Amino acid sequence: MQLCSMIEIATILNDWYHKNKRILPWRNTKNPYYIWVSEIILQQTRVEQGLPYYKKFIENFPNIRSLAEADEKDVLNVWKGLGYYRRALNMHQAAKYIISECDSVFPSTFNDLLKLKGVGEYTAAAIASIAFGEKTPVVDGNVVRVLCRLYELKGNKNNISFRHQLVDIVKPAMDYVKPDILNQAIMELGALICLPQNPKCFDCPIAQYCKAFVNRTIDQYPIVKQKSKQQILYFNYIIVIEKQALYMNFRNKDAIWKNMYEFPGIVSNRLFSLEELKQHSDYKLWFENTLEFLKETNNYKHVLSHRIIYAKAFIFRKVNPNYKINFKRISIKELKKIPMPRLIEKILNDYQELFTESD
Repeated sequence: MQLCSMIEIATILNDWYHKNKRILPWRNTKNPYYIWVSEIILQQTRVEQGLPYYKKFIENFPNIRSLAEADEKDVLNVWKGLGYYRRALNMHQAAKYIISECDSVFPSTFNDLLKLKGVGEYTAAAIASIAFGEKTPVVDGNVVRVLCRLYELKGNKNNISFRHQLVDIVKPAMDYVKPDILNQAIMELGALICLPQNPKCFDCPIAQYCKAFVNRTIDQYPIVKQKSKQQILYFNYIIVIEKQALYMNFRNKDAIWKNMYEFPGIVSNRLFSLEELKQHSDYKLWFENTLEFLKETNNYKHVLSHRIIYAKAFIFRKVNPNYKINFKRISIKELKKIPMPRLIEKILNDYQELFTESD
């Protein structure tokens, strides 16, 4: 690759980006907080899905201090439905770190940004270049795809040395095109034109420079690592109603849905029948003979990035007022105010009439 070719490509992308970029709220600011929020949301989320969550998040936490001082429960509640809740928890911790350790000043360099919880090389490079003009190329999936096809590069994007190779390709051109524009232009090209499947090569402003297009090898780049097999889990939930309230389990272990609420439940290698549930030692330990069975829900399938969850719930009414249940009792009216996974929300919505009319 010749340096001049990358400079020429960067210049073309600069013009293309200004004419074709999507109008997005975080592109109209240099505020690092806004850019950070957008980048974290878009780590595992499409722009179309993430946009309303971005607006809602900024409305609730308009600056770094408001986020740092917020209750964790409120942060998770605003994030509810977006998934990958670890992102929200990390942002909350990072905000506290900025207030306490950085004198409330958002870090402005790539290396300092890496000290924030949940911020990796890509996010640090994006914030440093877009908010502060630092010459730090970003390497996300879109960038990998564009550059691998452009230069017919075969490498694993998870390999550090390969990512650094891609950085070295782009960085010299940042002396000629603004870092924020070049980074966003390459990412936008990958998002709109250089698609994983059925790329729009004939609409691509740099097709003439693309080795994979010229050599008709587009489908060979980038090398796609085979995904690991998803873990399958079976959740047998127990919904206990008592006087317009439900008993909920708070997940505080370092696992999926940390610091969120779900129903008490038993994880097993299958979905239970009612009799299997009642014979299980956990059910006997938690509830003894204090429940009256009302209904069994439909089966649910909930797909996460690395797990497939099959779930069902057994709905009961508590009939022994003197028996203490060691789960958190939450009124039905308060349920909307607590953070919970989308799966739990769906079950609640599907059977809300039963919950509100049982007593």
